[in-house]
Amino acid sequence: MKKNKGFTLLELLVVIAIIGILSTIVMVSLQGARQRAQDAAIQSYINQIRAQVLIEHPDGNYENFDETGTEVANLIANIEATGSTVTPLGDNNTYCVSAESIATDNHFCVDSTGNITDGTETCSDAGAEGYKCN
Repeated sequence: MKKNKGFTLLELLVVIAIIGILSTIVMVSLQGARQRAQDAAIQSYINQIRAQVLIEHPDGNYENFDETGTEVANLIANIEATGSTVTPLGDNNTYCVSAESIATDNHFCVDSTGNITDGTETCSDAGAEGYKCN
């Protein structure tokens, strides 16, 4: 009696199905890692904005802090390139920049007080206090 040395169609279909399931699981977990990496980049840009504003406006006059062509404007553009929505606000005395998280419903926010927040705070006009993370 001659023995066949190949695989049956059913065996091949089972292997293909298992590979498909495993690749789906990997892709889902990679998407979460990608979103967390984008959030880490946004947080880094927010930190850089705080430092760059201090360099560009050491006198505390923030009237044109996000003016096109400055490093701050480039950092804001980098945040927007991640897919996040950025809100930059500024006047003579205060500034505020907030960006949406990619992975969560949180926001990252920095204002002229130097505070960097990670939560529900976004930029708003605080009246006499100027623009702040609230």
